[in-house]
Amino acid sequence: MSIFTLLLNTGARTRNDALTLRAYRRSLLPTPYVHRFVVLCISCLMPFVLGISFNQIAVAKAHTLPASSVVSRQGFVDPIAVSPFPSRVLRGFNNPDKPWMPGHRGVDLAATVGAPVHAAGSGTVHFVGVIFGIPTISIAHPQGFRTTYQPVSSTLVVGDEVTVGQRIGTLSAAPRLDPGLQWGAKYDDDTYINPLGLLDTPVIRLKPWKNP
Repeated sequence: MSIFTLLLNTGARTRNDALTLRAYRRSLLPTPYVHRFVVLCISCLMPFVLGISFNQIAVAKAHTLPASSVVSRQGFVDPIAVSPFPSRVLRGFNNPDKPWMPGHRGVDLAATVGAPVHAAGSGTVHFVGVIFGIPTISIAHPQGFRTTYQPVSSTLVVGDEVTVGQRIGTLSAAPRLDPGLQWGAKYDDDTYINPLGLLDTPVIRLKPWKNP
């Protein structure tokens, strides 16, 4: 056998060995399905590794203002629509001249029983309970006034911190009240303000009319 033939055979065996080794190493790599399975397992176990439960994640999402929502220029939202503009008003604000005179010291927003009610602004729960048979919750805001919501059933307690747009309860049935959510705002027991003033005024733009 010539030296040339010997070198040629040696080179061929070397290439075959390299291809075999490369194929062996490739067989050790996980298939795409195995890789996806591993990633899925890690994603599921990560909350437990970090000490976070799925309930905590759900609560965090529930307390977050929806991405599609924005606050008014004063930092408030409509407690029903969760928007910077007022939703449908069934009865407007009518503050009497004297505290003992009849009037309407808030606004009634259209909503059905069972509808979620949200915090108009960030603050601290000031009161949760029943007033004259009406479930009520009020929130104290850093601006110095409180907003009240009736009839609203809530699981929150006094001292809880809430953020703007956070769900604070559910609209309940109250035969003694007009339908909808009774939303009010006041600085003290006798100084009421129109809660709609916390929201932005919708801007109506008319398009040019062309005579056909």
